[in-house]
Amino acid sequence: MCCSTSGHLEIDIVAEYHGEIVFVEVKTRRNEVFASAESAADEQKMRRIAAAARTYMHEKGLWQPYRFDVIAVVGEAPPFTLHHHRFAYRPHRA
Repeated sequence: MCCSTSGHLEIDIVAEYHGEIVFVEVKTRRNEVFASAESAADEQKMRRIAAAARTYMHEKGLWQPYRFDVIAVVGEAPPFTLHHHRFAYRPHRA
C-alpha cells in the first residue's frame, strides 16, 4: 500500500487485493451536516485520479484489473466512522 504522486496528480492509496489494483481516494469530514464526505469525490476529482492511475500503471508496467474506491472518514475524535465504497467510480472510455 502506498501513496503515489505524478506531477500535480495524486492518489491517496494504491493497494493490491487478490490480483486487482485498487486506487483509493480518502475523504474526511468533521460531520456530515452540510454534505457527506463521499460527495467531495466528485466527477472532476475522480477523473484526475483516473488520469493518475493510468500514469501509475504505465510507469509500473501493470496491466492487471483495477478499480477505484472511496473511503470516507467522519468524526472529530475517535471512534471515527468509516465508509468504504468499492467501485465508487468507473471511468468513461473514449
